[in-house]
Amino acid sequence: RLEIEHPTGFFTVEMDVTVRGATITVNRSALLRTARKLMQGEVFIPASAWSDA
Repeated sequence: RLEIEHPTGFFTVEMDVTVRGATITVNRSALLRTARKLMQGEVFIPASAWSDA
């Protein structure tokens, strides 16, 4: 796992590799990143959503 920071956040690289001699095989890879905030607000949930119906 490798985390790289940049001015607007960071991203993470994950890799699962197998090394056999001079051969490297990538079995799995993933790139995860943060996102900038797009909105801010409030959520109104009706009381009926919390009942044990």
